[in-house]
Amino acid sequence: MTDPLTDSARDAIRRAELAASRSADRRAMVDTVHLLRGVLSERGSVAEAVLEGLGVPVEDIYRYFPPITESIEAEMVTPVDYSTQASVVLRYARAEAADAGHHLVGTDHLLVGLIREGSGEAAHFLASKGIDIDTVRKEIARVLNRYTRNVEFLEPVVDVVVRETTELLRARGELARIRTERQRAIDANLVSEALRLRDEEKEAIRNIQGLLSD
Repeated sequence: MTDPLTDSARDAIRRAELAASRSADRRAMVDTVHLLRGVLSERGSVAEAVLEGLGVPVEDIYRYFPPITESIEAEMVTPVDYSTQASVVLRYARAEAADAGHHLVGTDHLLVGLIREGSGEAAHFLASKGIDIDTVRKEIARVLNRYTRNVEFLEPVVDVVVRETTELLRARGELARIRTERQRAIDANLVSEALRLRDEEKEAIRNIQGLLSD
């Protein structure tokens, strides 16, 4: 898959390929279960948070589909291709990212692709857990909103006239810069970067509030 990927999605696909490579003597096929195991192996990912939010901890799924623990730097044992169903999963993941306006394909998009494909073993397993595409999409939106948008905004608490000092102007400019970068991270589905910028935003807000109270 040559599309722009988040680090977690790239590692998930790599692990899926490694697992498939070790499962056959001749040219191996990546199937939907390999992709599901790859996604589940990425701890701290959006997909994991979504499943946890739906009451399906990844540890419970490990009883059926164990994680792939090999290093992503490991060598392939045999070349791999993708099964028709796995190829459909990746196509749907691309479409899901595009429809959401995200520049990178993430583990959440892969999870949607696995469900939307419908006929593979992974899709049947997820359906048996009560996981359907509409519920997952809603939970993805909730998770991303929680991760990247739950911040306090600077609001005036008293009706006062404040002299715009050079320091205050600089602080407000820094806040504007951080918010711009954070929105770009949100649009690109870069959750870790958005979280880091959220913390910077909160600190910038506290700085401005301190200047206003001086």
